[in-house]
Amino acid sequence: MIAGFNARLSDTEVFLFMTRDTALQRDAVVDMRALEEEAEWVKADCNKAGDETGANLMLAFQCAADSYAEELQMWIALKSDQPDDAWNHLVGAQEANDALLRLKAPFGAVERRGGRLLQLEGLVFPPQAFISAGCIVEASYCSVCKSDYDACHHIAGRAYRGRFASQIPVKIRGDHVALVDVPADKRCRATLISHEGRARSKMTWRVSDKPLAESSMEGIFMSLGGRWGRIRFGTGESGKRSWRIAD
Repeated sequence: MIAGFNARLSDTEVFLFMTRDTALQRDAVVDMRALEEEAEWVKADCNKAGDETGANLMLAFQCAADSYAEELQMWIALKSDQPDDAWNHLVGAQEANDALLRLKAPFGAVERRGGRLLQLEGLVFPPQAFISAGCIVEASYCSVCKSDYDACHHIAGRAYRGRFASQIPVKIRGDHVALVDVPADKRCRATLISHEGRARSKMTWRVSDKPLAESSMEGIFMSLGGRWGRIRFGTGESGKRSWRIAD
């Protein structure tokens, strides 16, 4: 079974290029998603047998398959003139590969693949302006044991029985929104910017019909409720930058 999973991942690598046939790439995406499901079934059997090492290995296969599927979807989206979707898939591929790196599983070239994805970010896409929403978490619980996060022994980002632990906020309040160089989530970014009196897509440079004041930008961010929202930055008469939730 492990040899079969490895072979399928290896066979998929041939499609990780823009010039590959789109239909074949879509088939490869389907196979990678199927591999994720199959690994989930094996993971359940491992947990029933008390085999945490095996469960975490299946999680590693899921991360690898997810990273490949996301990169494939990036190329497909680019060829379909959907660069914003392509960006989100690139970020998904990077995040899945980073998760695989944290697992320290016996997978070859994980660091090299991470470097390749970072190179693609700089070569395929224009520079982005990232948005960060600063929040104050006053209470949270652990996704593994459901206890108060500060009182439990689990560590967010570490794998337990084939699942990554995470800190789930239950009492949170917004503090600020800012433009940053290194965001927590690269999907949170400026999508429209004002340039020479016009609103342009930060990704495609196409002119938008949306009205946008000079020295302003509109972007995507994650709201406190875990939902995606739009936000606008601008410079007031005082010269200070301000922001508001976009319509």
